[in-house]
Amino acid sequence: MLDVNDLLIGIKRASINAIENAKPVNLVFGKVSSISPLNINVENKLKLGKEQLLLSKNLSNYSVEIEIEGEKRQIKIYNALKSGDEVILLRMQGGQKYLILDRVVK
Repeated sequence: MLDVNDLLIGIKRASINAIENAKPVNLVFGKVSSISPLNINVENKLKLGKEQLLLSKNLSNYSVEIEIEGEKRQIKIYNALKSGDEVILLRMQGGQKYLILDRVVK
């Protein structure tokens, strides 16, 4: 015969399963295995290609305009990922896309 505790355990188990099946946003760590094309190995289990990855501006080469003593200048920031870089990724809900947040600094 089921009692209230059995019902609560069943509801709790169903809730946990629903959350896990939805694949909520999650942080994972990876290592850049190649740059062209961009590939990242995630925790030695999963290989992600460029079609699954979203790259922030911070992890690329880009130009910015600065002003020094009233004179505007264009400078280039060289911050692109390199093979062997360890990165922090944010797995988007559903697990199909990953946003590369930043490098891991040791």
